[in-house]
This record gives sequence, C-alpha cells and structure tokens, in this order.
Amino acid sequence: MAEVATGEGRGAVDADHRLDLERLALQAAQEKQLLESTDKARVTQDDIRKLLITHRKKFR
Repeated sequence: MAEVATGEGRGAVDADHRLDLERLALQAAQEKQLLESTDKARVTQDDIRKLLITHRKKFR
C-alpha cells in the first residue's frame, strides 16, 4: 500500500480497479440475460389451466 500512497504503482491499481469493474459489468449482464430468459420460460398456473381446458375440449 506504500506504493499507492506515494503515487507509484497508481496505474496498476487503476488497471486492477477497471478490470474488476469490467468483470462486474459482464457478470451483471449475464445475470440479467439469465433472469430475462428464465422469466420468459416460466409457466404460470393460469397457463396450465388454459392448456388443460383446451385439451379437455379437444378430446370430449
């Protein structure tokens, strides 16, 4: 930490911080994409009920 206090190595610290931020941004984007894809794939009880009703009507 002495290097940071004197200003030496400040570029390395900034680069590490920037890399961490880029990694966090990528992780957030991946999590958002996963949430959106699972949200679209989610089937509600209402969807199942509608399918059962149409299935019963077809096979009566």
